[in-house]
Amino acid sequence: MEGKKINSRMKFRLKMKFHLRMKRNFWNTFLITCLLISFLLQLPSVIYAGDLNHLKDKLNRLIQNQSSGINHTVLFTAAGAVSGGDGNNKVIVTFPDTDDATWCSAEGTDLTVAGCTEDSANALSGTPGLTARCVKGVGVSSYDTIYVEQVDDLSAGLAYCVSISDGSTAKLGTPLATTSGVITVKTNNGSSDVDTGQLPVDIITSDQVAVTARVGEEPGGHHPPGGGGTARIIFSGYSYPKSSVFLIKDAEMAGTTVAGNNGSFQISLDGISAGTYVFGLYAKDETGLASRLLVYTLRIEEGVTVSVANILIPATITADRAEVKKGDKITISGWAIPNAYISIFVKDSQKGFTFQTYSDSSGKYQYILNTGSLAFGNVNVFAQSSFDNLIFSESSKTITFLVGTKSVKKPLQTCPVRADLNNDCAVNLIDFSILVYWFDKSLPPGEVDLSGDGVVNMTDFSIMAYYWTG
Repeated sequence: MEGKKINSRMKFRLKMKFHLRMKRNFWNTFLITCLLISFLLQLPSVIYAGDLNHLKDKLNRLIQNQSSGINHTVLFTAAGAVSGGDGNNKVIVTFPDTDDATWCSAEGTDLTVAGCTEDSANALSGTPGLTARCVKGVGVSSYDTIYVEQVDDLSAGLAYCVSISDGSTAKLGTPLATTSGVITVKTNNGSSDVDTGQLPVDIITSDQVAVTARVGEEPGGHHPPGGGGTARIIFSGYSYPKSSVFLIKDAEMAGTTVAGNNGSFQISLDGISAGTYVFGLYAKDETGLASRLLVYTLRIEEGVTVSVANILIPATITADRAEVKKGDKITISGWAIPNAYISIFVKDSQKGFTFQTYSDSSGKYQYILNTGSLAFGNVNVFAQSSFDNLIFSESSKTITFLVGTKSVKKPLQTCPVRADLNNDCAVNLIDFSILVYWFDKSLPPGEVDLSGDGVVNMTDFSIMAYYWTG
């Protein structure tokens, strides 16, 4: 009996020791956790809301080994709001680690900086005004960096543009053409980074003039008639695999090529005389549907090679119905650059929607849209493709279908409502040549002056590009 009591006491003591040990372990763990949380709270917080969308850095010159005269035009769409307070935010541009003291060829705080409205973006604003400085990288993990400061708050989903160039002492340059890596752009709320995005670096060796693949207008008169010049122009980029790509120079078809299996293409024109030309570029998919026309006015100098690179031919787009019964499905399809991210923008009379899909290795894409959430009436749809989420194409043409009470197949052909200048139910080279004839001339006919502003200029070519049938 006495032995049983002793065993009971021992069990009790062992149990108590166990509970005490567990209690100590609990409080030790609790205290360590509290200390760790306290420590972490003292660290600066870095929160990435998302990637910068539609990021671009357009350089006025892409030639290697420049030590001055460089201008960066940085465009981006903010994924997250940047709300450090007006004048407290930043846009930070960081260059590859191996390029120290080349992008920032001379350090300084007096870079010339201003908001811009290129590509219909909002001009970046600052309080009391934007400032920019260039900091040289020194050694590993130290980077040439441009800081744009005193930036006002940025709204999520809005596009912004800022132009950065040499100041009185600080100089911007370029590295060797052998550079590799990426340019990183960040938005910052004054204490932490918000969004980030990256761009590949592509510097050329020879003294070419690099032209951005966007609709734009150069000053100056028309070129003299005839050829026999010494200038050269190269158009290159990506289309749909094995698609036909067409180049128009003023009022004539200047060249055509077939894109490779990966969609890459290049068209060169030699022996061009100095002057200003209007070029058009488009492609046709395997169904014969033409892309939207890309238009460029370029000022060509004698003996200079002009390179228009990184062109992404806009996607083609079509729908299988002209009218669809509300709640039924409609198929949106077309062709784009291969293995691309495709954004499909849908707008009814009340609101807009965005849907995503991908093109396959042949460039074909398809999206089956459920119309249950769309309002009755006309619906506009267009698509945009992007390459590695770094380079974005212009938008496709816009198609329209009706959400109603029945489903009707799409007719084989509908005539364009504008820009068909010779009334042949197509907008093509003939109409383009008519527009070129009246380019910059006074008192154009009303049917040729598509914008109605009294002159034929790039606005009219942009309207024609929208209705292009090829």
